[in-house]
Amino acid sequence: MLEKCAKVDRLVFHKKFDLKVNGLKVTTWTCDSYYLDLDTGKTVVEDVKPAGRYHDRNSKLKIRLFDAIYREHNLSVTIHRRT
Repeated sequence: MLEKCAKVDRLVFHKKFDLKVNGLKVTTWTCDSYYLDLDTGKTVVEDVKPAGRYHDRNSKLKIRLFDAIYREHNLSVTIHRRT
């Protein structure tokens, strides 16, 4: 819907990211949505989790690893809580 309203561009669902440390692939993480916010000009990475907690420790660790690796590209995860 936001893409049709010309608020976002390049919307991708379930985009995969290789999480590498010192050139070594540690794991892969998949976000729920990835897009360019046309109002701010920033790339947005979003993940949806149940209210109050992550699914498991692996999810939390992968999101923190993503934030550490991709911070230099001005990418960080916005977590939305489902109720």
